[in-house]
Amino acid sequence: MTCRTRTKLLQLCGVARQRGFTLIEVMVALAVLALSGIALLSSVGYATSDLGKLNEKVAALGIAEYAINTVLLQSEFPEVGSDEEIITVANRDWSVEVTVSETANEKVLRIDALVRPQDVILQRSEHATVLLSAFRTDMEPE
Repeated sequence: MTCRTRTKLLQLCGVARQRGFTLIEVMVALAVLALSGIALLSSVGYATSDLGKLNEKVAALGIAEYAINTVLLQSEFPEVGSDEEIITVANRDWSVEVTVSETANEKVLRIDALVRPQDVILQRSEHATVLLSAFRTDMEPE
């Protein structure tokens, strides 16, 4: 019995040749799927981490803007110096350092607000979440 005759005999008996994936093909497909899943989970992890840092920076920027506006809205021309305080915003302690310094023009002062989480300071890190600067002029006539 030749191979051709055997195939015809199997077709006549209702037994068709099985077609499908081999075990190797299924295992390769699963390996590719697993690797793509790992890559996807890794990128989701990075995105979550970046979101936390972004939320921290947004909160620190709001605090720095408030600190600078407090100095800019004073009716008196501010004195040169530095002031640091700890405030609590969104259930977190923040260190706010406001420094007023001179510029080349005596009628213009530079105001810097350095904001960072208090727990970063306790770790003795020089990390600043936000450093915001502004200038104030003394426009009073002499």
